[in-house]
Formats: sequence, C-alpha cells, structure tokens
Amino acid sequence: MMTSAERVQAVVLLKEPDRVPVFSFPFSISHRVYGCTMGEWIQDGELAGKSAVQYQKLIGDDIVLGGLDAMTEARGFGQEIIFPKDATPYPNFDNPLVKTPDDYFKLERYDPTKAPRTKELIRQVDVIANEIGSTVAVAACIIGPLETLINMRPAEKMC
Repeated sequence: MMTSAERVQAVVLLKEPDRVPVFSFPFSISHRVYGCTMGEWIQDGELAGKSAVQYQKLIGDDIVLGGLDAMTEARGFGQEIIFPKDATPYPNFDNPLVKTPDDYFKLERYDPTKAPRTKELIRQVDVIANEIGSTVAVAACIIGPLETLINMRPAEKMC
C-alpha cells in the first residue's frame, strides 16, 4: 500500500497508483474540525496548519493544500482587508489600493516573508509539512495576478 505522498507522486509521474488520490479541497472548513472560528483560522498560520493536519487525519485526503484566502497577495501589496469574525475576508473597497489605472504601474514587489498574510501562509504550510509532509503530499495555493488585481480595485472598474 502506498502512502498518500507516493500515490500523488505516482500520478504526477504518469505511473499507476494503488488507488486514485483523493483531495476534498477543504480550505477554511478545517477550522470547524479544529474548533476555532474562521476569523481566528484565517489570521493565524499555525492554527490554520494544525487545522489542516487534523482535517487530513479525520478525512484521509492524499493532498493537503495550504491556503488562507484570496486576499493574501493583495494584502502583500498593501490593500486594506476587512476580517469578519466568522466569514471570509474581503478588500475594503471604500479605500482601494488601485484607485486609477495609472496606480497599477505604481505597485512594487513585496517580500513574502515579511508581508503579514503571506508570512502566515508560509507558516501554515510549514506546520503541515513538518507534521505530515513525510507521508502526505503538501502544496500551497497562491492567488494569480488577475484575482489579486481585482482584490485591489473592484472588477467593474478594473475591467
């Protein structure tokens, strides 16, 4: 019998696994398994990591995906984010970072190890990798450029 990591690796290498790998894409629902609020989970990488590990042990997914929310990268650039107690965070569009099309050209790179949200994402993945990474495939989810831009200027204005 293969470990989850071996099973996923076999599929990636186009080899036959002992069974089809399973991934339920839980993200923040794991906060319920761990017994914390979504607001706590989303802002604390260690708590999010431990929640993902506990979820994996309960459900048995072959892949554990680190990821906090769709605001991580936008916050790295400096967009103000609103964090409700028990709901997904969202950008403060009363104060968008990108107010005009010219503002896109003013965006500067940020250091992911120092940006508050990205730092928590890295922490989450570290916890997962250290606790179960030897037997379960671990990956991280980052948000692509278009969604990141939409989180810094409302879609109807960006498009």
